[in-house]
Amino acid sequence: MSEWPDDPAIRPTLWRGLHDEYLGSAQAAAQSIAKRFLGQADMAESLCRLVAAPPTIGAIVAAMEALCRGWPQHPKLPQILDHARASANRLIAVTAIRGRIALGVQTPEDFGLLARLAERDDYSVGGFIDQAMLDGWAGDERLRAYALNVTPGERGRRARHLRPDFGLLINGFPGDREVARLVAADFTNQHPHCLFERDDLRALARHFKSDSTIVPALEAWVLKHRSDDGYTLSHVARVAPTPTLKAALLRCVENDRLSFWAAPALVDLWGAADAEVRAALLATAGWPVEKRQHVAHTLPAVVRRLKADDEAYGRMRGILFDQPSPGVKASFPRILAQARTLDADLCNWCRAEYSKEEGVFVAEVGMDLIAGQCRLVRQSVFDLLSGRDV
Repeated sequence: MSEWPDDPAIRPTLWRGLHDEYLGSAQAAAQSIAKRFLGQADMAESLCRLVAAPPTIGAIVAAMEALCRGWPQHPKLPQILDHARASANRLIAVTAIRGRIALGVQTPEDFGLLARLAERDDYSVGGFIDQAMLDGWAGDERLRAYALNVTPGERGRRARHLRPDFGLLINGFPGDREVARLVAADFTNQHPHCLFERDDLRALARHFKSDSTIVPALEAWVLKHRSDDGYTLSHVARVAPTPTLKAALLRCVENDRLSFWAAPALVDLWGAADAEVRAALLATAGWPVEKRQHVAHTLPAVVRRLKADDEAYGRMRGILFDQPSPGVKASFPRILAQARTLDADLCNWCRAEYSKEEGVFVAEVGMDLIAGQCRLVRQSVFDLLSGRDV
């Protein structure tokens, strides 16, 4: 909503979002408020009043984030952050330190406080603490020592933190040779710790792409343990787009082994113009609908290379309206918007989806591009957010 055309419903909708029970939604509202109302004094004062008398923990956290992003020079902000840093609530204290980092006034004492707050495993704030450490001390030897070594309060933790902490090392020390050697050694294990949850290798792809130390170990690991897993292969290939991994992804598409993940990786990394990629994806056009749905989100890229085949476009619309799966529902509004100018049928379908439970999923995954262009869909978003919890 931060870039939508002016509409009187935007401000109350975003303000309601600050009070959302889900912290991620409240933070998204805060970021949109900071961007849309940047520098507007009345909004800053409203945020300060919300911090002074917050109805929930999430509301004060979101309000502080909005202030730090949109009004970093506000005269009340330093005092707000100082008081919040001393809060007994760990989430409020961490948010205050993140605010100090954003202002460039963090101190070694702030790092020490973060380390103490991290001594107790708590899923709800662990990610915030790690991000604060990275924002304030990436490349700092204090962060390296913390990530490599057991910290003083280790015995009091309910669950022992893994060391080394690969998340801090990979994100905090891009391209570092010592970190690369640790990661490569970790891939000699069947279940490497550096994969994190859901085998997420995005950080490794961002900070150690095609690293000469990591790539051989990573490729050997995935071919030994996950050779037909399109999901994992799609993440690994983004770290190291090697011919061997390309061949493995092509087999996943051919055999429909999590091809939903394998197909877009092929298009992203080797391009729809690549002869092998194009041939593999066009071959899926003859699959039954229930299988073709798995790769349909990649077909527009191929079709565009073939000068927008109308028959293929019509076939994709057929998949959309012919009892598609939730995943296809989430993907196709964005796909069709990219392939052609929005039409009335698509707008009406999107609006109808907002009246259903799965409409929320569609909104989260596939609606950003459409909502900013279509007044009808924007109104559906306002109706949804004002009438029910999201």
